Amino acid sequence: MRRLCHETATQTWRRRQLAVTDLLRHAKIVTDPITLEYLNALVALRRARARAEGDRQRATCQPAS
Repeated sequence: MRRLCHETATQTWRRRQLAVTDLLRHAKIVTDPITLEYLNALVALRRARARAEGDRQRATCQPAS
């Protein structure tokens, strides 16, 4: 049992490590404050759209009371 748990944890850790490695492979360091502000605004806009879409889906899925 202990070995099975260890193998499962190791596989999960390895998968997570590969995902992070893949993300970092495409990462770029942004030092320009204007570009950084623009990117932060894009992230905020995408989060707001995703939140609005989630709210819209929850509103249509709930039964009428």
